[in-house]
Amino acid sequence: MFGFGQLIDLLLIPGMVEKRNIYLRGLYARNLDLSNVQPAVTLNLGQLSQLQPQPLVEPPAVSPLHRLLRIAQEQGGTLSAAQVALYTGLEPEAVQSLLQEAQRHGYAEVCNDPQTGAVRYRFDV
Repeated sequence: MFGFGQLIDLLLIPGMVEKRNIYLRGLYARNLDLSNVQPAVTLNLGQLSQLQPQPLVEPPAVSPLHRLLRIAQEQGGTLSAAQVALYTGLEPEAVQSLLQEAQRHGYAEVCNDPQTGAVRYRFDV
């Protein structure tokens, strides 16, 4: 075709050669014996003793109210005062105070068990 094909080949062949060379370098690199290669980074172990250990960061303490909400979520959203005392390990006065705080914030409402009539606290979780 009047030499147009040869001109196109002159433009495309260098790119094809470069792609092939990259491919062959990759194949060659996989088969290299790296046992004699020296590391480029060295570590001076004498400086390690000068490093100060970082203190461990402790997670923030969970408030009793947050712990109560988590327990209510795990128990299906309804708890009795005895269950709260059992799961939290708090004294009865602290349990009552905690349940009143949950009511004050609108997290819980007092209701009665339909079968037994016992007082229950229903949480919106």
